[in-house]
Formats: sequence, structure tokens, C-alpha cells
Amino acid sequence: MNNKEKARKILEEIKSSKKIKMKSLGLYNGGSAIGIMFSPTNEEELNLLLNTRKKFDTLIKQNDFYIPHVTLGYYLPIDYNDKIRRTIYNTLIQINIDLEIVINFKNLEYVIFENMDMYKK
Repeated sequence: MNNKEKARKILEEIKSSKKIKMKSLGLYNGGSAIGIMFSPTNEEELNLLLNTRKKFDTLIKQNDFYIPHVTLGYYLPIDYNDKIRRTIYNTLIQINIDLEIVINFKNLEYVIFENMDMYKK
């Protein structure tokens, strides 16, 4: 909340940036989540993504390197038996993860995350 106006200024600044096309790299298993990882398709787009990240790092410094991704779902905190694991695995191998997405900066907006179902403007 303390960076709300600074964040909005950065969003306005980057809205004129070129679009970034990204190609899927494969699935990831992030402990409690599963998703599809993406990478920019060329060096120019990679540099645009990294430079955009630097602008947001002025708000809250992040030392971790993040991989762009789309989360497909979260695991429930339960013990999974073999039958459920097989069902999850069979579902995942049916997902076509060979795809491209385009990041369009003009569509970004500032929202406040409350929970997985609630984002406020």
C-alpha cells in the first residue's frame, strides 16, 4: 500500500513498451502448485522483461530470480494416495504445454491482492 502511487507511475510508464512474446518451457512443480513456465522468444524481449523487472524492484527489492509462469492449480495439503497421483499425472500429460503467449503491458493495472479469489482496484 505504501508504494501504490509509485507503482501506478511505473505502470503508466511501461504501458507504451513493446509486447513480449514468450514460449512455454514446460511444467513446473512449485511445492504447492503446478504451472507452465515461459521464456521470452529472443534477446530483445528478454532485456525488456529484465528492465521492466528492475523498475518494479525500486518498489520492493527482490533478490530471487522469478520464472514467468501461469499457475494451473494448487495442491491441497493432504496425503495423496497412488490412485490420485496417477489421475493427476495422467491429466498433466494430456495438457498441451507447447504454446506461446504475449505480454501486453498496456493491459497491466494496479490491484490489491486479498486472496486467490479477490483482487481490488
